[in-house]
Amino acid sequence: MSQTPSIYSRVQEDGGWRYETVFRAGSTGRPPECAPPFYIRYTPKGSKWQQWKKLNAEKLVDAKTEAVETLDTLAAESQGLSVADTQNSSNKGKTPLRVAIDGFLQKIRKTKTHGTIIAYVHHLDEFYDFAHSHTRFVDDITPAILRGYADYLAGAGYGAVTQRNRTIVVLSLLKAYGVQKDWENIQSRKEDDKTFSLKNDLPTIEREAAVPYQADELKKLFAACTPEERLRYKFFLGTGCRDQEVVYASWNDIDFQRGLFHVRAKPEVGFTVKKHNSRSVPLPSELLKLLKERKEIPPHPRWIFVNESGVPDHNFLGKLKNIARRAELNCEQCETCKTKKTCEHFYLHRFRKTAATGWHHAHVPPRTIQAWLGHKSLEVTMQYLGVDTPESQHANINAAFASATGD
Repeated sequence: MSQTPSIYSRVQEDGGWRYETVFRAGSTGRPPECAPPFYIRYTPKGSKWQQWKKLNAEKLVDAKTEAVETLDTLAAESQGLSVADTQNSSNKGKTPLRVAIDGFLQKIRKTKTHGTIIAYVHHLDEFYDFAHSHTRFVDDITPAILRGYADYLAGAGYGAVTQRNRTIVVLSLLKAYGVQKDWENIQSRKEDDKTFSLKNDLPTIEREAAVPYQADELKKLFAACTPEERLRYKFFLGTGCRDQEVVYASWNDIDFQRGLFHVRAKPEVGFTVKKHNSRSVPLPSELLKLLKERKEIPPHPRWIFVNESGVPDHNFLGKLKNIARRAELNCEQCETCKTKKTCEHFYLHRFRKTAATGWHHAHVPPRTIQAWLGHKSLEVTMQYLGVDTPESQHANINAAFASATGD
């Protein structure tokens, strides 16, 4: 139980009000009788500033007891616990789930991008809402709870990829607190309750062939763009870069003499390259020319692309979907077309797939494409290389058949 804090009352003075101490923390003397209402000061979670809280007690002696109980309750709630949780001796040494999540998020802010951090906050808050009804402590997360979370995600209508991605975030949290290493010691009525794996406990992800943008789609898309939009999405197409790599593209990253875009971290703004893999990507001559023209009157002294407020633009995806709708490219069949008037088939990563496929068709070696995309695995790169349509390969098919038959 907490020490009795200082207790205050309010007195009117010179047309205003001030707080006056009626009991000082640590005092052993008998406090004077005084009239309610009584107040205490406390620091809310996540705040640097103290706030006043009014007590309900009518007498100072009762206010002292209420003040202690109130502070104990506030301290427990800040950790996602009840007072009973904090007083239970079996919980000693355990890390409250809320505290674990907050600490984990604080740690990743130093290495993750802005968009990734937002996603992690959302995913872990969602997991907390689910898991809090099962346990208050990260130490007590079990495979059974994770399987329940997987069922919850499936029941909420999330697809296989989303279920996997959100579960991976949770597993990262558990790994940071060393939870998984004890799972083999968990006693359970079911043998399979002792483990949890992405392979066995989540739906299989059906890998689709890369679907690059078709030439007629790009023609219509760019025709519907303003000059600013056209340069932005040609940059995506010409470099094959990821969203955040374009968001934080700076003029210092462009080597105009050699025609290169250097993808590199900018820790001062919280941007790190995925897998910490800095690289250089060649720029098409047309794109390099457009960038030179833009550099003459840049919208910002550092950033190549900024929003209306003059800061790095984090809404490239939303703006792309709006352009696709203006260009009448929406499929009108997918769920988001029906509910949000934005088509799920238009997304930034398709530019990356389109760039990789174009390089492949231009006979750029796969290992070189791997380096330009920033992949650590050639296997991943091969998934980015789009499959030609049968129609586009008719001439080659006929030649192969004629060669085989001797005609």
